[in-house]
Amino acid sequence: MADTLTAHLLLTDQTEGGNTNSWGQLADQNFSFIDDKFGDVTAISTTGGNTNLTQTQERCNVISVTGALLSNATLIFSGRGGTWIIKNGTTGDFSLTAKVSGQSGVEISQGTTKPVYSNGTDIATGGADSSAASLPTGLGPLPCIETTPPTGWVRANFKTLGNASSNATERANADCQPLFIRLWTLFDNTILPIRDSAGTLTTRGASAAADFAANKQLPTPDLRGRTVFGLDDMGNSPASRLGTIITNPTTNGASGGTETHTLTEAQLPSHAHGLNSHTHGFSATTGRSRSRIRTAGRSTATARIRTITTAARTPGWRSTIRP
Repeated sequence: MADTLTAHLLLTDQTEGGNTNSWGQLADQNFSFIDDKFGDVTAISTTGGNTNLTQTQERCNVISVTGALLSNATLIFSGRGGTWIIKNGTTGDFSLTAKVSGQSGVEISQGTTKPVYSNGTDIATGGADSSAASLPTGLGPLPCIETTPPTGWVRANFKTLGNASSNATERANADCQPLFIRLWTLFDNTILPIRDSAGTLTTRGASAAADFAANKQLPTPDLRGRTVFGLDDMGNSPASRLGTIITNPTTNGASGGTETHTLTEAQLPSHAHGLNSHTHGFSATTGRSRSRIRTAGRSTATARIRTITTAARTPGWRSTIRP
């Protein structure tokens, strides 16, 4: 029986009793491959385009990618099983994707490290990237009392982010990509409408990375004159604390309310007035009316009011109170 290769690391599975004179060399080669898997690093330098990983490159558990990108870069895996840690050390306003040929794969943001694995069909995310424990370049701690954001932060003022060619109004730089991707993912186009490099409203593309590379602009959340509140459900059942003021209280980024509000008659609370307690205008039609009112010391009284005009507090009317 001939030797075979293992499905994932391609180690030589020697036939029993075979390789009389070379068994040791083949075993040593297997041990070397295992050592590479867990102890070596594949270093790849690219300016963009597809990089088809060789067996040797794919074998290493850690893949470090560097280079000044001139276009989107893609690492093409064979589809064999395995796990990897991919570090994106590239620069330039383009994306890095790891995938199996013909599949969509996963994107690794610049300046981050992401664990991935092969699920038998494509490369999938194996966990949060290294930036997940802290905010990416972008929104500062809230609240922030500074009018000028510190280095590496932008304001939540509904101005836009994008790459250096995007003409974004808050910050146009390659370091905005992680925040651009995060906001693009968290908020839909009704909350954060995307624009092209001319500032014209447009539709979102296939992915956040594609829109960033296409020089599009994405606004930051609009906190001008606003405060922040938690979603009404927050992963639980709705608490119904936001009422109807917020149109969609369980939607991330939803807003509502007005600067002023005029109460309607139905919204006025029930209340009572004492005689001579206050003065305000009134309106009535010409004629006579009779009403019963309560006065101090007497249970009831009758008031006759003769109105001359409908103007408020107009001289010429007479009120007679009979004790």
